[in-house]
Amino acid sequence: MKIIRHLKAADLLTSERGPQGGYRIKKSPSEITLYDIVTIMEGEICINKCIGESGFCSRNAKQYCQIHFVMNRLQTDFCNTLKNYTLNDFVSSFN
Repeated sequence: MKIIRHLKAADLLTSERGPQGGYRIKKSPSEITLYDIVTIMEGEICINKCIGESGFCSRNAKQYCQIHFVMNRLQTDFCNTLKNYTLNDFVSSFN
């Protein structure tokens, strides 16, 4: 129910009462990405604190730290990968 509540609040699900009721996806599975699901359930994706909104860096080295640049690239690639997969990709694998 906790997961359904999050998805419903994000306007991805609709509910209907009654004997034929239940939960239904409001959008086509091809329109819902894994990125949508992850950010709805987990919030902002941040693989390292220095990449987050606060920009926390314990060494104050964001401007030249090579690790910061690598983490930024990893996060961008990770998010783009999640955006490239839709629920439809997984539904079709069960047919």
